[in-house]
Amino acid sequence: MRTWLPTPPPAANSRSASLGITAYANESDDFDVTLDEIHLGGVTISFREPQTFSVGDPEDEGWKARLVYSWPLQQSAIASIWAGSGESEATSATTSDLIEQCIKNIFEQSFSPDESILYLGASFAVQIVHRQSKSLAPGSYIENPMASSISK
Repeated sequence: MRTWLPTPPPAANSRSASLGITAYANESDDFDVTLDEIHLGGVTISFREPQTFSVGDPEDEGWKARLVYSWPLQQSAIASIWAGSGESEATSATTSDLIEQCIKNIFEQSFSPDESILYLGASFAVQIVHRQSKSLAPGSYIENPMASSISK
């Protein structure tokens, strides 16, 4: 059986650009913690009945896009630069069934951070050991010893 090879890769001096876009969204289940007492520093606060603290509606979402441009510096070195942008937002809230208002205010909060992010970077890659490859013309083929055992 013959294995056909694709057209050879572009010349070693070619440049390239790429655009990467990602988006995400996460949502978690609410969870509760029930306590009989709380230790704050050297003070212990005991409750007559167990108290419940909850974290509710934790979720986040966002996106980012990045443009990368690469070019050869030498036969075995490539430089790349990239720039990008993104945004993210998250929400979450904590609640409790505490009766004492001054302690309840400490534990009941809501969070809603929004972020705008800018990315800027550069890299330099060097190939220390060169690959040994055989030059084949487009449309050439090589015999694949595994192909005969696979096709049986």
